Amino acid sequence: MPNGDTPVCVTGSSGFVGKHLCGNLTAARRELIGLDRLEAPAGATYRPVQADIQHFDQIRHIGAECAGRPMIHLAAEAEVVTPWDLIPTIFSTNLVGAWNLLTAFRPRLFVFASSSAVYGTASIRRALPRLRASRPLSLYGASKSMGELLLRDWTKEFGSAAVVLRLGNVVGRGCRGLIPYLVGHAKRYRQADVRAELRGHGRLLRDYTPVEFVSRIFAAALDLRWKAGSCSIFNVGTGRGLTNRAVAEMVQRALAREGYRLECNWDNPVPASEAIEIVPNCESLERRFGMPLPSVEEVEASIEQSVLSHLRA
Repeated sequence: MPNGDTPVCVTGSSGFVGKHLCGNLTAARRELIGLDRLEAPAGATYRPVQADIQHFDQIRHIGAECAGRPMIHLAAEAEVVTPWDLIPTIFSTNLVGAWNLLTAFRPRLFVFASSSAVYGTASIRRALPRLRASRPLSLYGASKSMGELLLRDWTKEFGSAAVVLRLGNVVGRGCRGLIPYLVGHAKRYRQADVRAELRGHGRLLRDYTPVEFVSRIFAAALDLRWKAGSCSIFNVGTGRGLTNRAVAEMVQRALAREGYRLECNWDNPVPASEAIEIVPNCESLERRFGMPLPSVEEVEASIEQSVLSHLRA
């Protein structure tokens, strides 16, 4: 059933996607609880709860209060190239944390932020939203793939519905990853006397997706009809790939307009955990959600917004 105006819980509400999503939901007068281990952003217009999903005792009380509500689960450790010391946290947050939420909240709908990292290296013809297409190269990707399997079993056992959204590289104001690294480097070395270090000779291919589109998809998932006991999987992206070189060139142009120079060295090797190409197939997303995929111009505008937001941070 659709969830209409039912109050909703959002985990990871203080994160990059969470801030955008909670802003959109509250602007639409949706009642929500934002659950995060970090403090809520200043001026948050929802009810914040500060707790760590790794620890069942920290969420049990709020879960009992909100049992049965639909939940959007964004909270995660998201380091594709995972430092050794972070490995236990990757699994305790991304897998045990999801189990804790399902057990404490017993939601009738669970919308899960997964990742295109579950595919490993895959072209658009192979990156179909199916469980059997999962072939992760990274421990992060493996943790998300295991989370999807957890939801498959949970929906069958308890009769609730799950929606898995495999995200591409989400960009926009406040994003993480390549763009803030390049901007930070340009701010530190304004005369470009030190080159930014990048990998794969500029040929790493990803789907860069505006955060505004991602936020709309999460919000729409709350109001679509999902069959009880089902686990539905979708890729969330543009269906097109951009190389890290193409993105860096966009960043260079945006920086130049603000008086910064950026030079890059592309000779660094690609770690074993990082895919060469991930371009997800988004046809089923477009059909089911009834939204056009982001245009080239929208992606470029979102990358520029990201550059400007990090310059002014």
